[in-house]
This record gives sequence, structure tokens and C-alpha cells, in this order.
Amino acid sequence: MKKSYVEKYHFLSETHWWWNSRNNFVMRKVKGLLLDKIKILDVGCGSGTVTKELRRYGQVTAIEPDLDLFKKIQIPDVKIHNCDLLRFNTTETYDLIVMLDVLEHIEDDNGALIRLGQLLNKQGHILINVPAYNSLWSKHDDINLHYRRYQREAIETLFRSHGFQILESRYLFASLYFLKKLFLLIEKNQNDTKQTILLPSFLNLILVWYFSVENYIINTRFGSSLFIIARKI
Repeated sequence: MKKSYVEKYHFLSETHWWWNSRNNFVMRKVKGLLLDKIKILDVGCGSGTVTKELRRYGQVTAIEPDLDLFKKIQIPDVKIHNCDLLRFNTTETYDLIVMLDVLEHIEDDNGALIRLGQLLNKQGHILINVPAYNSLWSKHDDINLHYRRYQREAIETLFRSHGFQILESRYLFASLYFLKKLFLLIEKNQNDTKQTILLPSFLNLILVWYFSVENYIINTRFGSSLFIIARKI
């Protein structure tokens, strides 16, 4: 992540409708796994918003490679390591790994899946979210130092090739797929396009509600994000 974006990211990840909608969906899925008193690893915990929620299900460890973000995170009862996934040196293994919008930041995603397999207990679960479709690539991806966006078939193949069973695979934010297509047309004609628009709080809450409902109800073959639940076999 570019240093100039870190301060803004920390604020957005705790307040913006997109992050809140995604986090609502993820935590509903975690709850649905019916896990209790387990060991959890949050990979790329960002501002720690989801990390705090995960504590209700067990002992949480987190890693955050960005030093500036790492310095801002203080969460009681959570050990946070300033390193990336491939350099995370531990003998511990975990029952659940949560990795939200992180895999696209790692150049060697095959190496990342190998390391995740090493860190996960047999029959353990992993939940990931990634940006979808390279055709939706925008300046936002450049700012966030992404290497790629994913399509469902490709990421399912990646997980299966490393010994994971796919339990759920679905696109999220279906409405945003079309809005991002429109935004890309506008972006081509502007040199300085704002990637994240701050809305009044009441509109922000309405969008949190709308996309929380949409992501829960609508399961289509397109969307701006891609969510996977997999199990180590």
C-alpha cells in the first residue's frame, strides 16, 4: 500500500460502507461455521476491525506487513506480528485462517497457498475475499499495489491444486460490477479520479444495509469481489 494512502485507509476500513458490508458478510459466515474456542489467524489484518470481532470465537493471532498500519493497531489479547505471510515464522497451526483482500497483494500466490496449507490444521477452514475480474482493473488497484484480480474458476483451481476443498465460492457486490464498469469509462477521460467517495453518514448507513442484504441474498456469476470458504483435506 502506498504510504500516502495508509492514513486514509485506516479511517475508511472502519467507517466506509464497502468495508462494513464486506465485514458483515464475513462475520455471518464465520458464525455459520459453528466454531468455538479455536485458534484463529487473521492474515493482513489492516486496521484490525475484523480481528476484534474474531476474538469471540477463540484465540486470535494477526499479521500485518505494512509497518505504518501495524503501528496503529492495538487490540487487547491479540498478538500482532509485523511481517508478511511468507515470512511469518511460527510453529503454531490454526483452525481458522481469515484473509480478506490480501492475496492480490502477494506476487507469489502459489507460495501463499503453500504457506496457508502449512499453517492450517487438517480439516481447518480458510475464508478469503479478493477483488474480482481483471477487466475491472482501475487506478484503485494501482494505489493499493495489487498484482491481480481473480475469476472464480481460476481461484478454485488454485485452491484445489494445493489440497483444499471448496465449500463455498461466490461473487459479492453484484451491483458494483456494473458501477465499476461505468466508472472505468469515466476514469479514462480524467487524470485525477477520486477512488473512494466519502458520503454523508445516513447514506453510508443505507449502503451498508443494502449491500449487506444484497451479498446475503444474491448469488450471481458476477460481482466486484470474490469470496471463498475452503477446508484443508
